[in-house]
Amino acid sequence: MKYVISENGKTLVVTREEIEFLVTKSDMTDEERDRAVFDYLNEVKASVYSDITFNEYQEFTKQTAIYPQSKALEYLCLGLASEAGEVAGKLKKIIRDEDGQVSSENSQKMAKEIGDVLWYCARLVDELGGSLSEVAEQNMDKLISRKNRDALGGSGDNR
Repeated sequence: MKYVISENGKTLVVTREEIEFLVTKSDMTDEERDRAVFDYLNEVKASVYSDITFNEYQEFTKQTAIYPQSKALEYLCLGLASEAGEVAGKLKKIIRDEDGQVSSENSQKMAKEIGDVLWYCARLVDELGGSLSEVAEQNMDKLISRKNRDALGGSGDNR
C-alpha cells in the first residue's frame, strides 16, 4: 500500500515498508509495528494513494476466485449480501458501543469489509460479462441525469 504524506512543504508518496523502516524497531511484534505505522500515518494525516483502475482490480480478483462455477451468480450474490451485512454490523456496533463516533480504527475495520464488498461486485460483474469501469460510468451517468432533472431524492429506479 502507498500513502501520500506532506513533510517540510513537500508531498511524498511512500510505501508501508518505507514507513516501517522509519518508525519501527527490529524487536517489535507485528502488532507493535502495525500500531507504530498507524500512529505515524495519523500523526502526519496521510491519505491512501492508489493508481489501480477498476478493470485492473477486476482482473486481479480472478486469481482469488474460488467458488463453484455452476452456481457462480448465486454464490456471488449471497456473498455480496453477506459482506454488505458485515459493513452494516460494524456500524451497528459503533452506534451501540461508541455512541455513533467512528474512530480511525473502526473506519479501517469498515473499509476492510467494504473491500470484500468490492471483491464480490468485481467478480459478479465479471461473471455477467461486464466491466467494473463500465458499471461505474453507467452509474455516474444515471446520477448526473437525476441531478440535472432534480430527481436525486425520491424513490423508484426510473426517476
